[in-house]
Amino acid sequence: LDLAGAPSRGPDQARLVLTVFSDFQCPYCRTAARKVDELARLFPNDLRVVFKQYPLDSHSEAALAAEAALAA
Repeated sequence: LDLAGAPSRGPDQARLVLTVFSDFQCPYCRTAARKVDELARLFPNDLRVVFKQYPLDSHSEAALAAEAALAA
């Protein structure tokens, strides 16, 4: 899995890397994002979170939201 250039937070040399595949229009992804944020706060020195775009075809605005996020 190529993580080069993917948005991330946490130390580069963290003991654990959590790769999150997400869709901005998905309600389940929103719930998961809150849990991932909590983990990142609990383990700031041991966890690196890497975000990967995964827009689902069933969400009409997801692909555009993914493009906008990458452009930002």
